[in-house]
Amino acid sequence: MKVDVVLVGFGLAGLAVAEQLRRAGKSFVVIDQPQPGASHCAAGIYNPTILKRYTMAWEAPALLDEALGFYKELEEVLGTSFLYPLPIARVFSSISEQNQWMSASDQHQFKPYLVPKIQTETPTEVNAPLGYGRVVGVGRLAISELLLAYRTQLIPTTHFRKEPFLYDAFKSESKSVVYKDIVANHIIFCQGAALRSNPFFKDLPLRGSHGDMLRIHAPGMDTTHIWKSRLFVVPQGNDEYWVGASFNNQCKDPVPTEEGKKWLMTHLNRLLDIPFTVIAHLGQVRPAVVDRRPLVGTHPNDPKIHLLNGLGSRGVLTAPQMGIHLHRSIFENTPLPDTISITRFAADLC
Repeated sequence: MKVDVVLVGFGLAGLAVAEQLRRAGKSFVVIDQPQPGASHCAAGIYNPTILKRYTMAWEAPALLDEALGFYKELEEVLGTSFLYPLPIARVFSSISEQNQWMSASDQHQFKPYLVPKIQTETPTEVNAPLGYGRVVGVGRLAISELLLAYRTQLIPTTHFRKEPFLYDAFKSESKSVVYKDIVANHIIFCQGAALRSNPFFKDLPLRGSHGDMLRIHAPGMDTTHIWKSRLFVVPQGNDEYWVGASFNNQCKDPVPTEEGKKWLMTHLNRLLDIPFTVIAHLGQVRPAVVDRRPLVGTHPNDPKIHLLNGLGSRGVLTAPQMGIHLHRSIFENTPLPDTISITRFAADLC
């Protein structure tokens, strides 16, 4: 089989690359690991604000505009809704947090997102005696549903292989790359935390962090907001909610942990004032970079080998624009911004 690109990994990063290839009329084969990656386990929240420190995420407004346009176009192409606008309710645990909210909401950069008035009328099923602040212009993306729809509708069955990528079956020749029976012009790795085992890029400073998540069934719980305290409670429909996530940068294993579950249950019980049932406990490793910027670029010793990785916890926001940057870099010879190019870690790739 001859194609333009072998694409390894099909989470948010892989989707962003695949869509740029599809729009450009490039042929590609996807090799995707059997077990779900971080994108499939994520809540899918799109939010340009960092509510812990009251700062804006990196290049957030521009990335949000690009991302929403990207996903809306996919909704039209696929004939299904994946974006669910929903305000975030930031629950206050102290008067100091209320004051921080008021101060932040008065800043120019936050005015489109933070509603200044503190909300004091809370649903009875939520324990928020000091009220909450509302973040607007935000919501969630149904990531797993989008990835499945894209795969089944836009990628031929013969061009999507659900299998581990075997490096022993790959070789780079003078004018092409070869993987098993596939000959291509380029290979693009979008593997998330699995990048740490990639012989071409494993020395890049990807420091995956483990997170535990829950899915709960909570009939009667408020569905008008995404609730945020120490954790997020995100409506999923059918009285189900995504809860998470814990954070452990010492653990590099995606297996769910009892320590993480205990942390989640402690804070969930403090927030909710209604009965609920845990229906799933998940674990995953976020592909985070030491400087909290994506990893995008081409291997310095082989112009046919590329990667898009390190989207971290805000992959919904960053993936679409990073896909554009990488595509233009490969096929239009457009230089990558220094902030995302892997050349900033050139010493690690020598």
